[in-house]
Amino acid sequence: HDSKDAFKLLDDATEALQHNRDLLQIALDQMEQGITVFDRDFRLICWNRQYRQLFDLPDEMGQVGVSLDRILRHLAERGDIPADQRVTMLNRLTSFAGPWQMELKTSGRILELRTNPMPDGGIVATYADISGRVEQDLALKRANESLEQRVKTRTIELTRVNEELAQAQMLAEEANLGKTRFLAAAGHDILQPLNAARLYCSSLIEKAGKGPAGKAAINIESSLESVETILGAVLDISRLDAGAMKPEDTAFSLGGLLGQIGNDFRPLAAEKKLDLKIMPSSLGVMTDRNLLRRLIQNLVSNAIKYTREGHILVGVRRRGELAEIQVIDTGIGIAGDKLNTVFHEFTRLDEGVREAEGLGLGLSIVDRIARVLRLEIRIFSNPGKGTRFSVI
Repeated sequence: HDSKDAFKLLDDATEALQHNRDLLQIALDQMEQGITVFDRDFRLICWNRQYRQLFDLPDEMGQVGVSLDRILRHLAERGDIPADQRVTMLNRLTSFAGPWQMELKTSGRILELRTNPMPDGGIVATYADISGRVEQDLALKRANESLEQRVKTRTIELTRVNEELAQAQMLAEEANLGKTRFLAAAGHDILQPLNAARLYCSSLIEKAGKGPAGKAAINIESSLESVETILGAVLDISRLDAGAMKPEDTAFSLGGLLGQIGNDFRPLAAEKKLDLKIMPSSLGVMTDRNLLRRLIQNLVSNAIKYTREGHILVGVRRRGELAEIQVIDTGIGIAGDKLNTVFHEFTRLDEGVREAEGLGLGLSIVDRIARVLRLEIRIFSNPGKGTRFSVI
């Protein structure tokens, strides 16, 4: 009887997992960029609709298990990429270098590619159609080459191009905002069945013990946890972008808030033998306490993740009528030419990829919360010695 109950719970959990995969696919299909995820053997395991549309791929190229090499070979045979550059492109896709461009010869489409490593050794790649931007850059370059001779004509042309660009940008922003609002509004409905599935798994693990069903349930729970982490971050970004998170200002003590954060993260720091120091403070502020807490939590979590040894110091300084919250670590640091990129979503530096797992969404959420609260984020970093984030 217990065995039947266990397998019924396994069926329910499997069904819930499939339901959540479908919801995650819907969420991915709302993104403007194309996305693919390949496993450690560089075989396709996840993609969205925009990816196939951008590359104009047939049905057989959008199947689980299709190799990255086969996709590149198909593009080469169709004439989209030079056949002798297929191996070079494969190496570029798996080297996690900075963004690079790829032109599809048959359609003339120009794509910007970004790749990031997955924790299990695979890769996640994003594809953005920048054909319009490249064409606009070329148009501006041609206009400037003979500007002295044809100032009046080029001025009229440039005005027209800018008006068209502004109109196109407005339409693109409206379309993107619509998708963002959809994700923000659907967040509860997406996460609710995911939570139910995790409850199924917990019950199944208790009933099934260490048998085959129990092991399967543990694997399902691990998959659900990964989906929940990724989806939760995407939904947070969507809510912030859509303006769904409205700040509710209250007066409170920063000392109490930082003390709570210290209690939350001290066990995590202790696991890495790091000293998490929270400096006492009597300063009070007027802002949204919950949003500020999430902002500081992300900064502290980021500091612990990228610090191998030493300490993390969290404190407050008075700056005239303002309070400056500082999170200082003795971690790997950030190169000066990378400071402006760390707040971009899905962006991770080479040193960070080697140091810790993740998809590069934490600081993107920090940036968005700071804008909602009308706060300023400053970064001071010394590669190899540490980083200081200031919130003013």
